[in-house]
Amino acid sequence: MALLTAFIQNPSFQNLTNQLTDLLGMIFDEDLYFHETDTPDPNFLETLLRHEFGLRAADGSVTLGADNMLARFTTDLKTIAQKGGLSMSDANITKALTAFCSASVGNGHSSCLH
Repeated sequence: MALLTAFIQNPSFQNLTNQLTDLLGMIFDEDLYFHETDTPDPNFLETLLRHEFGLRAADGSVTLGADNMLARFTTDLKTIAQKGGLSMSDANITKALTAFCSASVGNGHSSCLH
């Protein structure tokens, strides 16, 4: 469900999964960023969405402000996937940069490349 929501919210993110073919495998890799939703460990994709939309308590108060994390992550990935870039010719560089961006954004940094 989270992946579908991310694709609908940001079609550029969906397009990038076609260019960076290892991206979804990394996002759903339990050794990297994926955790079941019934554990206390944060799930990276759901963290992106929570920050994209923000969260509100039952009384309507904001518990997490929307900060466009999915959009910022997508912008960083576009930089990695740019045509003619080194990352498009070397899968190991692509994986390393994607992992770095995922870790950086997941740890609260506003961007990994800007």
